[in-house]
Amino acid sequence: MGFLTVKQSIPFSLKLGATRKNIFISLGLFFLGLSIAKAIFASIIQSLTLKFTEITSIHTFEFIHPASLLEDTWLNRVIIDSSILFFLSVFMFIISLLFYKYGLAGGGSVTGIMVIALLVGIAKGWIFDFFINLFSDINLLFFFQLFAISLLLFCLSFLLLRKITTVNVK
Repeated sequence: MGFLTVKQSIPFSLKLGATRKNIFISLGLFFLGLSIAKAIFASIIQSLTLKFTEITSIHTFEFIHPASLLEDTWLNRVIIDSSILFFLSVFMFIISLLFYKYGLAGGGSVTGIMVIALLVGIAKGWIFDFFINLFSDINLLFFFQLFAISLLLFCLSFLLLRKITTVNVK
């Protein structure tokens, strides 16, 4: 969603005369609304599926969801899903802004540095240690913190969006 938004919506909106602040606010509301709507829809589908399997006595079907590490309620699933989806939307939005504004060299170098850091972390083992420590004592506060980090990253994306032009860099 982030790539399509930057590649198509932002140049189109700028050509129509929208201001960058309006685009920034509307994209934030769009990403937030889309992540909440998808989380609610997924939780409804999961609840209906679980009810169906309970009625038909199917015991071989099991959902794997991060909410199963906590108290697995409908609201917890919505909070967890919406915070993860909002984080991923904002992260992809920033990456696509880097590609749009600085071209293949700028976006590719940032992506390459992140991949190399990930590979070094896997080779050294601290990525696995991070996830083991994260999931050993996970609580709902982590997902609220993830949402707050997403909001902070989205606010920082305005630095890339404020001087964006309709001509992208090749």
